[in-house]
Amino acid sequence: MKNAPDQASALDLVREHLASVSPGPLSEGDVETVGQLLADWRDTESEPSANGAVGIRTSAGWRSGRRAEWRPPVLTWEVAEHGHYYAYPERWTIDVENGQVRTSACDRRLLEEPTIQHPFDTAALAEELAPLIVGRESDERLQWSKTGKVRVPANRVFPRACEQTTQGRRDRLRRDLQERLAPHGWHPRSMGWWEYTGKPQDPPAWYHELYVCAECGDLSGRLTHPQKRALAYQSCRCRHEGPNMWKAHGIMFSGLLCRCCGQVLLTSESKFSGWFCSGCFSQVRCLNARLGRYVVPTGGHSIHGGFLLRGDATDVDVEIFVDRWNHISDAMTLVHEWAREVVRRVIAERLPDAPRRVPIESYLEVCRDEENERMQRFRGMMEYLEQRAASLDRGGHDG
Repeated sequence: MKNAPDQASALDLVREHLASVSPGPLSEGDVETVGQLLADWRDTESEPSANGAVGIRTSAGWRSGRRAEWRPPVLTWEVAEHGHYYAYPERWTIDVENGQVRTSACDRRLLEEPTIQHPFDTAALAEELAPLIVGRESDERLQWSKTGKVRVPANRVFPRACEQTTQGRRDRLRRDLQERLAPHGWHPRSMGWWEYTGKPQDPPAWYHELYVCAECGDLSGRLTHPQKRALAYQSCRCRHEGPNMWKAHGIMFSGLLCRCCGQVLLTSESKFSGWFCSGCFSQVRCLNARLGRYVVPTGGHSIHGGFLLRGDATDVDVEIFVDRWNHISDAMTLVHEWAREVVRRVIAERLPDAPRRVPIESYLEVCRDEENERMQRFRGMMEYLEQRAASLDRGGHDG
């Protein structure tokens, strides 16, 4: 703690500087200089003011002055408490003759940053960074590890913002980079790192000794549950065994190839899991919307088609639900048939000499998840469904 003469000397320095300043608003340079002098002066005090405003009279507060006005012998000093979008200014009045400080709140708020911000163009940034990563080039925006991994630190590419905004930009950049890097064999890892595997598709970490059956088109082998780290076995249709079930939580977990293109590996963790990859799902969703009916089921639960029975459902509601669900159940059976058929076609076209059980890694290596390919598989699925539905109708009429 400093003694009284030190306090008086510090206040004298404030008076001395203000004596050379013309009355009126202080310039930016004078605000900075006087703010520092006032901070030094207040640092010499340890007692609270009469109104108890100790927190706002800290040295940091004086240095953060936004504007000031000098009307001898009174100096009006304005500071602001920062919020998320707004700053709430407070006015400090200093009588430099006797060193008294009074505070009062301003009747306005200051806009700190625009309330509506334009989204950061992460796609354009990904277009710039992807070639650099593929070429393993040095750039100030990239951080390379000794093992050949790379990441893009947020503070090197994004302007300063709140954590929520930065996280959103980071997630969008990760998705945009994945679209551009996956075809070149680069795949995301934990902590924002990217690793080169040389494969266009990166099998998820949960699969273990998983195989594609060339006869029935289903998957079989061992799986590792990503959360419980428990091992389980999945059987293909040839062995006629049901799906895996972790009894502790009653959650089904199994590997699943997209039931339209048969080229993307998915997980089926519950009865609400979908059956299609993102590209095929958009095609199926557009078709159902265009027809105004749930023609192609997108999952195994009625909620996928918007069919629900409430607790107060009447007998008529139940009958309507059962009737509609019977038609959907038939469509599900046809989708399952096509899913096995498309996998057999992929193996026949691209792995003609493959054994009965093809490792999932080998299978995914020959898959091409391209837009033209997806459209071709989608048209093939629709033709197959139409033909099978027509044959079933003929069989029903003949019977």
